[in-house]
Amino acid sequence: ELPLHNLQYLSGFFDGDGCVSHTRDGALVLAISQAFDHAEALLRFHIAFGGGIYRSRFGIGLAKPVIQWRLQGQSARLAASQLAEWPAMKNAQLKIASAWPKCALEKQHAAVIMAHCKRPNHDPGHISCSWTYLTGFFDAEGYIRIPVGSASIQLEICQNNCYPLDSIAAFLHKELPGMWRVLSSAKRAVHSLVCTHSAGSRYTLQKMLSSGLCVKRAQAELALTLNRENHLEIRDCISRLSGNQSRNLRLDGQGEQRAFAICRLAAKKRNRLRTGDVEAAALME
Repeated sequence: ELPLHNLQYLSGFFDGDGCVSHTRDGALVLAISQAFDHAEALLRFHIAFGGGIYRSRFGIGLAKPVIQWRLQGQSARLAASQLAEWPAMKNAQLKIASAWPKCALEKQHAAVIMAHCKRPNHDPGHISCSWTYLTGFFDAEGYIRIPVGSASIQLEICQNNCYPLDSIAAFLHKELPGMWRVLSSAKRAVHSLVCTHSAGSRYTLQKMLSSGLCVKRAQAELALTLNRENHLEIRDCISRLSGNQSRNLRLDGQGEQRAFAICRLAAKKRNRLRTGDVEAAALME
């Protein structure tokens, strides 16, 4: 039986990045994929449930190689039953997996129900949130950002299903009233839980570090050392740890300051034009 703190972390991470599926012949599969250099959580799942960690994809261009923790068959059923003990977003899928049938027709029926549970509008019912559950979820879906214009810390968690974010937001509101808010984007079909208050972000990172943050531990520890003197250096270090998606678009410290100054000047010019002060706007060109 898993210790409670371990169960909560693994449930949170699985809610963020876990996948319940089946092979072509109907064998049950639990899997989690991560970049090869962020395998900390995969090792925790391997230690807790067994299974294997395999190469999932080669690295191509800026995309890093991907590895996958994978568990199949009866072992996957047992792991699903343990993960389902904590009320979480994917409980319905895990309960189906824990009772995965042997009959081919029943497997097809179970797969249809599971597919319904994976829809973005699926209501999972009660989700029990704790600092350790949040830590696992943030390790899977969280982002740490340092704005170029200020020495402050911003945190964000993204999901296509709003229910886990609403539960996390309600939990955080008790400890940090008014500092976290849920944003929705109809254009991107994604929901975000964000904290733009640096004090709230620092408090949240400290709590998550003490609750077992592992995948984003290095980023969190760097962010907590942030001050006005090392602002751009810390921002650059955290962006390099986050991945290669925008590597060729990143600027050095001087470039970031120059870009920020240009944006501010453009905003002032727009304001002058809006108020009809054409001459002042022309002088800014």
